[in-house]
Parts: sequence; structure tokens; C-alpha cells
Amino acid sequence: MLLRVLVILLFRLGLAAGQSPALEPDDRNQQASEHNRRGVEFSKSGDHAAALREFRAAIELQPGYAEAQYNLGVALVQVGEPELALVAFRAAARLRPTSAPMRLGLALELLKASHLDEGIQELRQTIKIDPNLAEAHYNLGIALGQQSDLAGAEREFREAIRLRPEFQPAHSRLGVTLRRLGKNGAAVEEFRTAVRLGPSDAEAQYQLGLGLREGGDLDGALAAFQKAVDLKPDFEQARYNRAVVLRAKGKPEAAGSDIRDLAAWRQFQAKLAQAKTLTVSADQHLKEHQPEQALADARAALEFWSENPAVFYVMGLAWEQKGDASEARKNLEKAIELKPDYAEAHNNLGRVLWAQGDTRDAIEEFGRAVALAPDLPEARYNSGLAAAQTGRLDLALAELRAAVDLKPDYVDARLNLGLVLQQRKDLAGAVRAFRDVVKLQPDFPEAHNNLGLALLEKGDRKLAAAEFRQALRLRPNYAEAHYNLGILLQQNGESAAAADEFRLAEKLNPELTPPARK
Repeated sequence: MLLRVLVILLFRLGLAAGQSPALEPDDRNQQASEHNRRGVEFSKSGDHAAALREFRAAIELQPGYAEAQYNLGVALVQVGEPELALVAFRAAARLRPTSAPMRLGLALELLKASHLDEGIQELRQTIKIDPNLAEAHYNLGIALGQQSDLAGAEREFREAIRLRPEFQPAHSRLGVTLRRLGKNGAAVEEFRTAVRLGPSDAEAQYQLGLGLREGGDLDGALAAFQKAVDLKPDFEQARYNRAVVLRAKGKPEAAGSDIRDLAAWRQFQAKLAQAKTLTVSADQHLKEHQPEQALADARAALEFWSENPAVFYVMGLAWEQKGDASEARKNLEKAIELKPDYAEAHNNLGRVLWAQGDTRDAIEEFGRAVALAPDLPEARYNSGLAAAQTGRLDLALAELRAAVDLKPDYVDARLNLGLVLQQRKDLAGAVRAFRDVVKLQPDFPEAHNNLGLALLEKGDRKLAAAEFRQALRLRPNYAEAHYNLGILLQQNGESAAAADEFRLAEKLNPELTPPARK
């Protein structure tokens, strides 16, 4: 079954469920289908991290499972990973080239990524497969309009409406296209239909007002512009055009009030723009570890908007970089006061509190961050790390897995996932996690050392030795790796070589004294 969901401008298909991968007839097929089914359920409940984990598990079992690839793409879009989503949609379309939903999913991601020509090609292929798919015609109309092929856009919007007469966005888009073609009368009729089907659509009301004004119906235009402003008070173009109509109707005082309001609004918008520019600059300074410059830009931003939560958030991070936990906490708390649902601020306040030793309040802040933004990988990571360090290994495992599912290249999350799995004596899982880290970051000596420890504990001394030696190639003065290699050599009966490693380890770190011989 496919669910269709309306989004701005584009239609995106929902999740594909119920069809098993047509591959080898063993229990891997059934397991993959079950993972896909669970992924769909998690997606519907809003647990996107769990959904991603299930879809990836299905694909790992059956790489040719088109529905799981498609659903992975949908889930990645939902967590804001468009590039990875595009990869998944390409895989789904390649595996099931005659599936209209698969081709449409790919087409929409291509259009969102500004691959206009390729997106149009995919939409045409989709329509060849299923000529009755209204969403495909609608989106093709949008794409052709962007290429200024207005006749083609009109044709596609009309076909979408023929297939689905109550398709409100198609009526509105057809109206815009007709007005661009100089067919204002026909455009007004489409806008009237769009307003009837979607009375709360401020943009459709505004477009109707433009058409009516152009046709000389000033009363109708005024009513439409007024409705647009009522629906969206900050609709600048609607306010301006309402003033134009009022002036044309001989009501300059009312028009002047609108113009004054508009001027004040534009002045406010200009201040917001300046504050945003300075905040972005401050954030860039933070990325370059320049907290003083970040604070200077943030303070300047407050001159334009003194109650901007994003500015206080950036200032909190800057003070944290400077090592002033008290100021960091004060600014992050101010950001939350101004915006209580600011998940990133709760997450970073948790980090500051943890560094101050306030474990209980830190855990509460991490919990709030996760509740507000369950798709925020950093919040899931910090929640998992705090759980691990307070002995709640089941929660730690769930949170760290969620962080990795949401952000597959999250090296720190994968590393700590491996450590938690190792604590739980899941050595095979720990080895997989550490291998993933090494694959992502081959020059990470700690990852090689931890992989070596897990392999050693698992009883694979040969591979463990290779990992310890790789860690030492990357960092010759790595005391712990010398020590661990010494343990391994001692277990192999190579006493002289082990003693050499223990001496090096103790020289580099006096706390690493050689173990007593049994």
C-alpha cells in the first residue's frame, strides 16, 4: 500500500509496504520483509531513527529489496539528509525501473536537488509507466514552468486536474501559468476554484486578488487581499497590493496606514536580516575556534534584535569554547527562556551541566532535547553517553544506535557504541562497530586500539596484534597500545617482546605498570 502526502510545491509518496524482496527463497527474505514492515511502523509513529535502522537491516539482508531502498529514501528525507535520500531513491528506481512510485520518488528528489533536466526525464518516464498518476503530471507542470515552457506546464496541470478534479494546488498553479500566458479571465476562474477547495490558502487568495485587480474588480480584489492578510499577517505583498487597491478606490488614508505598516515591517525585516547575518558570522567563528570574534558578532546582533534566542545560543557555545561554564550556562538558559522548545540549546546546556558535575540536571536536559527533537543525532549521542557513564547500558545502547542511524558517519557515536557493546560482552557487535569506525576514519589510532582489544577478548590474537601495531604506526607514542600489545605478546609466550612493550608503555605513562607474572 502507498500513502501520498502533500508537501510544498511537490508531491512526495509515502512508504511502500507489503511486498517481499523477490530474491533467494530462504529466511533472509522473510527477515528482510519483517525489518521493512517494522521500519514502516516506526516511520508512521515518528521514530525515524528506529525506522532507518530497520530499513538498513532489510537492505543488508537483501540488497536488491527495492521497497526497503525506497522507504530508506523517504526516511532520510524526513531527517533532513537529501543527498543520502537521493542515493536510496536511485537504487530503488534502478531495482524496480517499471515502478511509477519508485521513479516518482527519484524525480522529486532530483528536482529538489536542482537537477531539473534529469528530474523532468524521470517524471516523463513515470507518466509512461502510469499515465493516471496525477502527482506526476502536477510536478512535471511545475518543472516545465521553471523552464518557461508555459504551454507544456498548462497541459500537465490540466491533465492532473482531469485525473483529480479536487486537486487544489494544481488549480492554483494552473491559474499562475494562465496569467503568465496572458489569459487572466481563465486564471481567475482557477484561483476561485483553488480558494473554494482551500479557503485557508493565503497564497491562493493573494493570486485571486491579483487576477481580480487586473480584471478591474477592485472590490473583489480588496476582499481577496484582505483575506490573504487575515490568514498570514506578515504577507508583505498582500499588504502592499491591498494599499494599492485602497488608493485606487479613493481611500488614501487607509492606504497610507498600510504603507506605513509595511514600511515599519520592512524596517523590522531589515533588522532581522542584519541580526541573522551577524549570527551566521558568529557561528562560523565558532567553527574556526575563534570564540572572541564569535562573541563580538553575537553582541552586535543583539543590537538589532535583543531577544533573539539563536544569538544567546551562539554566545553560550562561545563561552563554552572559552572555558567559562558559568557564562555558557547563563546564555544557554536565556536561549531556552526565549524559546522553550530549543532542542539544540537543551542539548548543549546538558553538556555544560555535565562538565560542571551536575549529572542529574544534565541528564534531564538531554532527555528534553531528545523529546523535542528525536531526530537530532547529537542529542541522542549525549543521552547515550550519559546513560553509559551512569551504568544504564540498555538505554545507552538504544540512544547510541539511534545517533548512528540518524548520522551514519558519526564516528564518536560508533566508537562509544562499540565500547558499550564490549561492556555488555557482545564482542561480535563491538568488533563490527569498531570496524565501522576504522572504515570511516582509517587514521584514528584509538579506533584501531579498541578494535584490537575487542578482537583480543574475542580470542583472535593475530588480527588483534595487527590492530595494535596499526595504532602504533599512526601514533608511535601511544602508551595504551604498547601496553595492550604487551598483554597479547605475553599471552603468546613472547616474554621478551612483551617486556619491551611494557617498558615503553610505562615510560610513556607511569601509571601503566607491567602486570604481575602468574
